Amino acid sequence: MSDDSITEGFREKDTGSSADLSGSTVGDYRILRRLGQGGMGQVYLAEQISLRRKVALKFLRSDLANNKDSLKRFQNEAETVAQATHPSIVQVYAIGESNGRHFMALEYVEGRNLREYLSFKGTLDLAAALSVLRQIVSALVRASELGIVHRDIKPENILLTRKGEAKIADFGLARANAEQQSLHLTQTGMTLGTPLYMAPEQVEGKTIDFRTDMYSLGVTAYHMLAGKPPYKGENAFEVALKHLKGEVEPLEKIRNDIPVELCQLIRQMMMVEPDKRPPSFHQVNEKLSQICAISGISKEVMAALPGITNILPSVDQSLPTTAFITKNAQPIFVLPWKKIIGLALLPCALGAGIWASWILQTKTDDSFVAVPGELEDESIDLVAREKNLKMATEQFLNPKNKSPGNGTGACMDLGLLYLSKHQLDDAEKLFQSCCNLEKARDLGNLGLGIVYALKDNPKESLIYFKKPQATYIANTVNFNKDFAYWVKEAIFFNLKNGGSKADLVFLERIVDAPGPKLKK
Repeated sequence: MSDDSITEGFREKDTGSSADLSGSTVGDYRILRRLGQGGMGQVYLAEQISLRRKVALKFLRSDLANNKDSLKRFQNEAETVAQATHPSIVQVYAIGESNGRHFMALEYVEGRNLREYLSFKGTLDLAAALSVLRQIVSALVRASELGIVHRDIKPENILLTRKGEAKIADFGLARANAEQQSLHLTQTGMTLGTPLYMAPEQVEGKTIDFRTDMYSLGVTAYHMLAGKPPYKGENAFEVALKHLKGEVEPLEKIRNDIPVELCQLIRQMMMVEPDKRPPSFHQVNEKLSQICAISGISKEVMAALPGITNILPSVDQSLPTTAFITKNAQPIFVLPWKKIIGLALLPCALGAGIWASWILQTKTDDSFVAVPGELEDESIDLVAREKNLKMATEQFLNPKNKSPGNGTGACMDLGLLYLSKHQLDDAEKLFQSCCNLEKARDLGNLGLGIVYALKDNPKESLIYFKKPQATYIANTVNFNKDFAYWVKEAIFFNLKNGGSKADLVFLERIVDAPGPKLKK
């Protein structure tokens, strides 16, 4: 599970032991570092020694562990959720006890939660929103078949990986947490988490079922597309009352680029009366498929979407699997990829790689949005592209090549491709090779700074970030938005993993500094 995503949303006071267990061994698990704490207890990143894999260890709060009923529910819920095997559900591997500490071993997901991403970007475009929704609905179809109700669907509990996967965290564990907490609905200035997405029947203490999760997912979908939750207030009590009234600003008034069918579906999911919501998640899934078809987004395209964290924080997106169209959906530019790839197969593969890189880097502007599935016959052969970029970079980086020319563009494109696919070992090897060549050394150092940040090594990352000249970093991030995005990701993960804000401020200033706009 991700660093902040597994802490059950906003942090709450841990009434159990707050001693840091980092560096200790608990059964088959070597605890690496603390990730955070939530209402149920502390969460750690650990290595399962026998299988050599990272896991998230969630330790049950001591006061809950000492309560037989709470402990029994904790164990029963874990056993139930372990049966809900699904790629979009964070898996429960095992439960155990050591020295009186009860813990649960969970799948560790690298990435961000949806709340963090929305804070970073504001809203999702149609394709990304549909991708997230279809994955989460698919998981809830499985859960409803098993009679499992999550009870706390919200952006904090939806994890987004770098490979474009969406996963529900704390699945089925919310009951034990909710029964031990008071909502404190009249507390002014409290940090609102669950109340923002809570179904009316939960507010009133009525019986809940799968339609409760459906309502919360509808509110979450509204937030994804509107950039804000549908209801706000000075305290949780005000928010709860607004959920009971159901008076919400129509989504279509906020986003006129979203199909009316999707707006209607989300509104139906958010109906105050459970009986007026869709009768099943199966039906919601079918309607989402129909909306994809109406929007010209095929299931194959949805499955092949780039990682959600690889979608840039502005509409200036130069994703290699998209055509660029204006906001009124009139095509203005389609890359002739077949011709480019054909050129790349000629002996001058290096020149073709640089040419492709130049086109991608100079055809982005704030007036464009990237829309998947518009290339049709001109779609890119990504396998061939990777192969050609490898050929170009190997020729450029070959120490026996006395006239290597300027192949840094091809190296940059290949590095970005590896980062987007989360092939960090390949990216590390490539950027290390760049460091051995004077003309590519700055690129290599900058790339390694990113790689080590993503590998949870902030100390090593900072060493490489400080090697290139500030002017080189500024020019790179100003003229290549993909690279700028990954530098920002590196800053984010370095800070999460204990990196010093003071040490990274120079890099933040460079990335955030205004630069020249790319021409059309």
